[in-house]
Amino acid sequence: MHTDDRGNPELDALVTGRMSLGDGALHTCDVQMRFSADDPLVVRLSASRMDPSNSGLYCGLCVVSRDLLRAGLTGPAGICKVHIIPVELPERPRQLAIQIRGQGQDMKVVLDHQAVLLYLKRTYAIVPIGMETAGIDIDREIDQLLDDDT
Repeated sequence: MHTDDRGNPELDALVTGRMSLGDGALHTCDVQMRFSADDPLVVRLSASRMDPSNSGLYCGLCVVSRDLLRAGLTGPAGICKVHIIPVELPERPRQLAIQIRGQGQDMKVVLDHQAVLLYLKRTYAIVPIGMETAGIDIDREIDQLLDDDT
């Protein structure tokens, strides 16, 4: 765990997973999971792998609701374009498949179920379940949205 430039706790983890970017084939990749107390409702997943032909780096980035990720640990869960499914295969550790349908390209990331469970437990130590919006001034947030000139 570390803090961002404003002093908010952040939790990063790097795990090995498998990723598909639309072609259906799953390839081994590194997946960075990032949680920030500054944005406690979500977990950011960044998956990357080298192209086997050495022509570059494949990357995929998605933002997943922390609650949705937790729900997907125990059964199929999904909303809009994000779906999470626990996967049980004979003689293999339980996996978690995260499917994201995007504009023009779909992404699928498969992670170790236990790694995601332990990571989420560590995020709850930073911001407990149900406390994600405790420090937010809703009126101030709305005012900022309405006053935004960009």
